[in-house]
Amino acid sequence: MLPRSAEVVVIGAGVTGASIAYYLGRRGLRNVVLLEQDALGSGATSKAAGGGVYGSSSPRRSTSGSPR
Repeated sequence: MLPRSAEVVVIGAGVTGASIAYYLGRRGLRNVVLLEQDALGSGATSKAAGGGVYGSSSPRRSTSGSPR
């Protein structure tokens, strides 16, 4: 059940939203509501965390524009 009022409402309980709510609490705010549509961390944060680096496994060194 949601409270009838809050000092701050944070929408989205991914990494950013949860961090904001946490640090607001650390700064003394006691009436912070964190809203998430599904489970905590199940939104865009969980989708973006699975990304990877594509391409060559060895770094390439660019010779154009490098100082001589």
